[in-house]
Amino acid sequence: GNTGSGGSQTASASITLDIAAVNDAPVNIVPGSQQTAGGSPLVFDAAHGNAIRIQDVDAGGGQLLVTLSTDHGLLRLSRLAGLTFMNGTANGSATLTFTGTLADINAALDGLVYEAATNYVGPATLRIVTDDQGNSGSGGALGATSSIAIAVTPSDVTPPTATLTLADALLAAGQSTRLTIRFSEAIQSLDASAFTLPGGTLTGLSSTDGGLTWTATYTPAAGADLANAAIALDLRQVRDLAGNAGSGSALSGALRIDTQPPASPVLNLEQRALDPAGGLLSGNGVLRVDGLESGGRWQYSLDGGASWRDGQGSQLTLDAPGAHAVQVRQWDAAGNASAVSSLSFSVQSQVPPFVRPDSPPGTSLPSLALPVAGLSPVDDPRDEFLPSLGGAQTGSRSPAHASPLAWAMDEHGARQTPAPRATDERPAAAVYAPQRIGASDAPGQELVVLRGLDTLALEPGAALDLRIPSSVFGHTRADARIQLSLTLEDGRPLPAWIRFDPRSGRLQAEPPRGFAGEIALRLTARDDRGNEASTVFKLSAGRHAAERQAPAGRSGLAEQMQRATLARTAAGAAQRLRG
Repeated sequence: GNTGSGGSQTASASITLDIAAVNDAPVNIVPGSQQTAGGSPLVFDAAHGNAIRIQDVDAGGGQLLVTLSTDHGLLRLSRLAGLTFMNGTANGSATLTFTGTLADINAALDGLVYEAATNYVGPATLRIVTDDQGNSGSGGALGATSSIAIAVTPSDVTPPTATLTLADALLAAGQSTRLTIRFSEAIQSLDASAFTLPGGTLTGLSSTDGGLTWTATYTPAAGADLANAAIALDLRQVRDLAGNAGSGSALSGALRIDTQPPASPVLNLEQRALDPAGGLLSGNGVLRVDGLESGGRWQYSLDGGASWRDGQGSQLTLDAPGAHAVQVRQWDAAGNASAVSSLSFSVQSQVPPFVRPDSPPGTSLPSLALPVAGLSPVDDPRDEFLPSLGGAQTGSRSPAHASPLAWAMDEHGARQTPAPRATDERPAAAVYAPQRIGASDAPGQELVVLRGLDTLALEPGAALDLRIPSSVFGHTRADARIQLSLTLEDGRPLPAWIRFDPRSGRLQAEPPRGFAGEIALRLTARDDRGNEASTVFKLSAGRHAAERQAPAGRSGLAEQMQRATLARTAAGAAQRLRG
C-alpha cells in the first residue's frame, strides 16, 4: 500500500519439489594376498580371518549381480540359497555369475573355497566384480571390482619331525624339569597321551606360537631311580596343518633320575691323640673329609647346624686352640642330601706323639719270636677277607701270604710297610656286594645278616686293615645296591682312629698310643629299597686284646685272620734268620 489508494495488497503461489535419491555404489571388502599348497583347499571365511564381503548402503532387498573368476583353479560357494546363476555358470567352476540379495550373497561368500588346478604351482588371481544394477536412486547402475593375489606352493607331503629338549637331565627326589618340543612345522594339536614317560607325569602341555613349539613340565614319580632313561614322543599321533602324520618316535636326551641319598661324609683328623678323658686332640686341626661323591658338593657347620658354609676340596682346617664341634653333609650330583656327620675335638699346640709302647728289654715284635715249627697249621681265611699290604692304597688284593693285621710300627708310631712281594694282581671289588640268597632262605625279608663278626683283637702296636666279607649280609635280589655304614653300637660316630669306607666295606684302625680296651661297633647294611640289617662286633686293642681268651673250641673269622697273620709273620722271620 505504499503507492496508490486502497491499502496494501498480497499475492501467493506454491511450487512442488520432487527430491530423488542418488544411487550409491557397492563396496567389495577383500583380504590381502593368500598362499596355499597345491592340492590343499584355500578357504575364505571369518574363522581364518580372510572372509570376502560386499557392502551397499542402499541395496535394500534389491538384487545384486556378482561375478567371481579365477585362473589356474576352481571356485566353490559355501551355500546357494537365494542365488540364481547366470550365463551358464555353476558352482565349482572357474567363473561364477549369480544374482541375489546382499544378505544371501554375503552368506554364500563366507566359506568360499579356491582349489588350485592339479600339479599347478605359481601365482593365481581371484577377481570379484559387483553390480548393483541401479535398483536404488538415480544415476544408473554402479559397481565395484577387486582382486586377490594367490600364491600356489608345491604340495605339502613332508611329515612333521620334532626335537625334544630337557632343561635339566639330572633330577633328584621332588624335582621337575621343563620339556621343550620343537617341530619342523606347525602341527594341528598335541596331547600328553602321545608321550612315553619313564616313571612320571607330564603337565601343562601348550603352545604359544601356533603349534610350532610346545612346552610341558615333567615330574618323576616318587621313588623313581633311573640311570639312563628318555622321554619318547610318538610322531604317528602328530599331524601338520596339511594333514600329514609323522612317523617313528622322537627321543629326549638321556635322563637320569637319582632319588637315593649319598652316604654321610667321614671325618678324620690328620693328627690325633686321646686325652685322659678319651676326647680327641689335634696339633694342627686339619680334618680330612672322606667319602665325598664325584660331581657333588659338601658343606660344614661350626655352630650346631645353625649356619652352613661350602666346603672346598676334601680338607678343612680349624687350627684355633680350643674345642671344636664340626658337622658335615654332602649332596650328590643329582642334589640328594646325605645325613649329617659330626666330630668333636680340641686343638692343642703340643699333642703327644702317636707311638706304640716300648717292647720289654731283649725282645722284638712278639709275632717274630714264635718258632715256626711250633705253630699249628691253620686254614687261611678267604682271600677276599684280606686286604693288600702295599695294595691298600692301590685297590689290589693281597696274595695268600700277605699279612693284613700285624703292621710293624716304628719308634714314632708310623706304620712300616714290608717290601712288596709277588702277587697274583687280582683286582679287588670296588663296591661291597652281599651274598646272593634264595627267597626261601629269608621268608618275608630281602636283606638279612648271614653271619656275625667275631671280636677283632689287635696286639699292642698293631694296626687293622680289612674288608667286610660278602658273607656277612645276604640279599634275595642279585641287582640290589647295598650301602654300608659303621658307627659305635649306640649310633655315635666312630673315633678318628677308626676309618670305614661305606662303598667297599674297607675297615682300618690304628689305636692311639697306650690304648687298651674294647669298642663295640655296629655294622649296618641298607639296600636301595630302604631295607636295613645290622650286626654288632667288638674291636679289642692293646693289653686288653692280648688277655682276651676265645671260647673253648671256637675259631671265628677274626681268630682265623689273626692266626693266619701270626703264622705268616713268623714264617717270614724264620726265612730271614735262615738267610
